[in-house]
Amino acid sequence: MKWKMSDRSMFAVLLRSPWWVSFIVVAAISLASSALLPTEYKLMGALCSFPFAVIGVMAAWRQRSHLSSAQADALQSDLAKMHWREFSPLLSQAFVRQGLHRDGVDQWRGRLHIDAAGSNHSGVRQTMEGGGLGCR
Repeated sequence: MKWKMSDRSMFAVLLRSPWWVSFIVVAAISLASSALLPTEYKLMGALCSFPFAVIGVMAAWRQRSHLSSAQADALQSDLAKMHWREFSPLLSQAFVRQGLHRDGVDQWRGRLHIDAAGSNHSGVRQTMEGGGLGCR
């Protein structure tokens, strides 16, 4: 049996879309059912929008910690203005939060050494140099 949802299904597209799009679909189905169906079927027609409401809640839950494009642009411009001495500690803290081990920061040469502690990255040692990433 095939249990994986197709990437092009309506529900998969709504999961990747902003959460409010699903609730617009819910409102459209509810309004259409109340306007077009006989009185005894209006509630059943409105309940047909329930799966779209569930998809909207799932999409909102997944997107709760994502930055908006304006926030991402502002963050990118703030980071671009930073000098390496300011940026290096922030970068090493982010690596440590993701499970990587900070080996040390060479402030004079502008190098940050990171050792991978997880099983997915075992044996990897990365060196961040002022503007580039090099593996050694």
